[in-house]
Amino acid sequence: MKKLSIVFVLLLLLNACSKDKPPAPPPASVDSLANGWTKTTLPDTSFLVDIFFFDSNNGYAINDHNIYRTTNAGITWTNVFYAKHNFLNMAMPSLSNAAFICPFNSPTANTSKVFFTTNGGNSFDSVVINDFYCNDIFFVNPSTGYISGRYLWKTTDAGYHWNAVADLGKTSNLYKPLFFLDEQTGWFGLEALYKTTNAGVNWTAQSIPGLNPNALNSIYFVNANKGFITDTTGLSTTSNGGLVWNKLYTPQSGSFHDLHFFTETTGYMTDGKTILKTTDGGTTWTKEVILVKEKLIELHFTDANHGWACGEHGTILKYLK
Repeated sequence: MKKLSIVFVLLLLLNACSKDKPPAPPPASVDSLANGWTKTTLPDTSFLVDIFFFDSNNGYAINDHNIYRTTNAGITWTNVFYAKHNFLNMAMPSLSNAAFICPFNSPTANTSKVFFTTNGGNSFDSVVINDFYCNDIFFVNPSTGYISGRYLWKTTDAGYHWNAVADLGKTSNLYKPLFFLDEQTGWFGLEALYKTTNAGVNWTAQSIPGLNPNALNSIYFVNANKGFITDTTGLSTTSNGGLVWNKLYTPQSGSFHDLHFFTETTGYMTDGKTILKTTDGGTTWTKEVILVKEKLIELHFTDANHGWACGEHGTILKYLK
């Protein structure tokens, strides 16, 4: 009887002590990465504004003032160039060629600036474009590329010279996404979506119901008929080259939404701190990546098995299947 009493008293004391102890803190939030995704952070933790790969090993990433180069799929990165100008977008049409655009280079001179390499990043040249509003760049092959701004600019010599081929009439500094299927057929967005079938000389406006015309983010066409476009509030698709558009999906964040599609049904999209994947043409999306702290902005795939994304704090996401 005495042993039972002692045990009972000890249990009461233990219970009283447990009530005095503060509750255990909840487990720290951690990033959620689907199978195949890994996360790295550059020593330079500035916001990475673009990332682009030519193949599964060779690519570039940029922040405001620096160009980083990788030749091993993003395992390591080397700072290959610094500029006092603010980089915004880039294109890499071959192992040797890449171009990087710095809009709003000089407000007094009304210019933007393009830095480019033709030897794999060993050295860089630059050219001034007489257009203060340039902000997207797209190459269709190593020699031929386009820049959107107040005018549509075109190069046929890998970036050494740029000529205005059309007056787009858009003096706004809002983002103006570009996408070209080939040298003749492409799309440009600001206040509406415009399509060209003659290398940018003439453009036809395409209406997109429900899309914010002053906040277009990304344009992606799988072929001449099937395409997708995002603004800060949603994603729309077309099946007839842009004649008719239907809004499919409203993302959770009001941030920049970048796109990459492999087929008419399968693609990826950035959405704030997440990367989403669709396998039904954009009607439904599943979360492949959920980050705790870093907002993502750009993504790029070279094929269905190799992809990268970038964003805040020098963050780079890599997908390898």
